[in-house]
Amino acid sequence: MIIFGNFSGKIDFIKMDIQGAEPEAIEGMRLLLQKNNSWRLVTEFWPYAIESLGAEPRKFLSNLSRNGFVVSEIIEHNGCIEPITDLDGFLRKYTPQSQLQTNLLVEPSH
Repeated sequence: MIIFGNFSGKIDFIKMDIQGAEPEAIEGMRLLLQKNNSWRLVTEFWPYAIESLGAEPRKFLSNLSRNGFVVSEIIEHNGCIEPITDLDGFLRKYTPQSQLQTNLLVEPSH
């Protein structure tokens, strides 16, 4: 189902928590995101759920960066937002086996 396929307005904020289907949703809205450069997206990152739906957590994050988006971790216990600069270190913490999850802020690099 395509809801925003012909949408020509402005999107400022997107919140996703869809239990591992985030890679598929981002792919589905890629053109919408590329057309609009002032949006912010907050999404859950749960590698266990991502893998259980057949996607790869590393590929999901790499695709975001490769498409010109800045990905940061929202660290809830101290209210900080830190860019993910060490992908390997980040993925060592958030593994499918650990079942840990976090929230990410994704935004265009401008």
